[in-house]
Amino acid sequence: MKLALDLPDGTTPDAVRGYCLLYQLERWLREMVYLELKSHFGGDWWGEAEQALKRSKAGGIPAGRSLQADKRHPHMSTPENDPLWFLSFDSLVKIIFDRKLWRFFEKYLTTKKRVRAKFEEIAPIRNRI
Repeated sequence: MKLALDLPDGTTPDAVRGYCLLYQLERWLREMVYLELKSHFGGDWWGEAEQALKRSKAGGIPAGRSLQADKRHPHMSTPENDPLWFLSFDSLVKIIFDRKLWRFFEKYLTTKKRVRAKFEEIAPIRNRI
């Protein structure tokens, strides 16, 4: 089935397809991280994610601050309430590649070196879109 869209000037169908694919990938990664950490650490899953971010010395906007900002705008808030959905892509990747947590994700992603190279290739495209 083809969907007809009235796209803004300068927006190509390829850009829309790219956005959709990257959205699906990022959503899958967030769900994978949530499910694996929750199944292994229970209620302390987010504490483990935060520890991974501390070990990586990740900067950026803390997920809690983004979550609070989202709540201040109920007219456009997202249905997700977990801080994981408010992390930057870069921080999400740092959790996945954490030396303590990688073992939970390796079965999905094969080798760190290969996946890291792909994420480094994807990140600028994702950020631009």
